[in-house]
Amino acid sequence: MSMYPHRPIAGAPIQNMGRLNELLDGIRMEFESQARQYETCQHDLATQLQELQVIREKVFQMEQHQMNVKQKYEDEIALLRRQLEARGGAPGNMNPPPQHPGQQQPPAIGLGSNVFSAIMA
Repeated sequence: MSMYPHRPIAGAPIQNMGRLNELLDGIRMEFESQARQYETCQHDLATQLQELQVIREKVFQMEQHQMNVKQKYEDEIALLRRQLEARGGAPGNMNPPPQHPGQQQPPAIGLGSNVFSAIMA
């Protein structure tokens, strides 16, 4: 005869059924809680994916706008250069803007120099 009987003892099934129902109720409540948490995560994920799509669209629109503005400025620069050439000036003869006399040059920081004293000079 084995140590664990295969037949229930006379009064035990009624007591065990109450405990079994209690355990099953606990499992059911945990399952429902996890299902709600899963649905919440799915909803949050869907919302974040929609936001990401909106961001992608906005970035694409901004890139398109930036390319249009850049092309507009390049066209305007080309027009101004043509006008300058037509007046007899060459684009290579353009002088850099003059330096104001009171304006200091930035400190020269090279290898081996004391960076702090160069900044403080």
